[in-house]
Amino acid sequence: MIAACDDDDAESEAAIAVTTPADHASAARPSTPEPVFVDHADDGPDVFAGSWSTGQERLPAADAGATAMLAPDLDPEVLRAHGAEPMPDLAIPTEPVAGTIPSPAGFGHYCSMTWPSGGWALAWDTNGNDPCAFLIANSDPGGTIQRAGMISSASTNQVVTRCSDNTIFIFRGAGGGPLSAAFDAAAGHPGCIHTAAPQFLPIFQRAPWASGATVSPGTGVDFARGLAMTLNTFDFGWFSPPYADNDATIVDYRGRARTGGWINNHDAYDFGMARGTDLFAVANGNVVASRWLDTNCLGSDSEVQGEVYIRHTITRVPTTYNERFIAAYFHLQSLADLSPGASVVSGTYLGDSGHTGCSSDPHLHFAVVRETNVANARFATIQVPDGVGNNGGGRTIDPFGWTAPSNIDPWAWRAFPDGALSVHLWQPGAAPSRGNWALGD
Repeated sequence: MIAACDDDDAESEAAIAVTTPADHASAARPSTPEPVFVDHADDGPDVFAGSWSTGQERLPAADAGATAMLAPDLDPEVLRAHGAEPMPDLAIPTEPVAGTIPSPAGFGHYCSMTWPSGGWALAWDTNGNDPCAFLIANSDPGGTIQRAGMISSASTNQVVTRCSDNTIFIFRGAGGGPLSAAFDAAAGHPGCIHTAAPQFLPIFQRAPWASGATVSPGTGVDFARGLAMTLNTFDFGWFSPPYADNDATIVDYRGRARTGGWINNHDAYDFGMARGTDLFAVANGNVVASRWLDTNCLGSDSEVQGEVYIRHTITRVPTTYNERFIAAYFHLQSLADLSPGASVVSGTYLGDSGHTGCSSDPHLHFAVVRETNVANARFATIQVPDGVGNNGGGRTIDPFGWTAPSNIDPWAWRAFPDGALSVHLWQPGAAPSRGNWALGD
């Protein structure tokens, strides 16, 4: 089995107090708690703006009307003070600026805000438009945008709601349905922040290697890591061997326990390939780093490995709702001449695969890091590390998403303050084979 030395440090799991919508005063459970989960929430309104407060703020009343939320005529500096950008028009650009990705069709926007007293607001518009600007225009000053990003207009979205009284709610459903369920469940709880993501966001146009290259897929992303070191796969719809385990240490994107040589705490995909296989950018992007790192690992061709980090930015109008991901390539034996900030397009040559650094066999370690709307922040710009670690840290996601029969991505809430919602990022027909990691799909 292909391996890379990139284990996360184990940490004990913190207890989380959980309440139900029917009983906001229920006691905290000290061991492995579960949040209130609504699966396949009924479709919610296409346009919604609502809030909860202690009565100290002027916040928008809940309104499930069908009128799109257009950006109000606010001073641009007022919008920027809250973390929003003014919307010049409602047209999503068809041609990206250098290195960015035009938004796929079929996506809207959501906005989650809080106020210092514990008041909060949630708004969304499946047509796009500007729910953050709407909230800012209809609320008292002092609010902060906590999350703002993209949701699918009609397909599956997942939502994690975390409130300052330590309650958590998680939801999955089509369009505005899970956001509507999140709003209803959180009513009466203070300081609630709603983090949403579509299950599919097709931006990766190709595999990281040329068509026809001989590739042997290995280990994928383990969701049981960090503060979620063990998971009960019964929660994800698996009740019999070989995938059922109430104390699983390796869990795949389908929520299955995996045994038999897979790598524990792995946060990426390993693809075995011959030394010198050409590697390419999977989509338009900008170079974060292309560098050599001395890993101090022995047993490979060289302890110095080549690494490439490409930032992929999906552009929205306004930029308040841009989403960002970083694709990272490790164990390279040669690097293209790419400077930080340089723009690339899908298919730009990045370097050659190798057997360098903390590697047991020649392979590509391919990781994707989320930089927007992660578990504990609206923005989490990564810093390429000085030391060993095959970077990604707490915001590395599975680019094939989370598709278990039941429940949502545990990495997005169990690993808090680390974690982020995983998203399937490949365009139809572009995703590389995952071999036995996808066995049974």
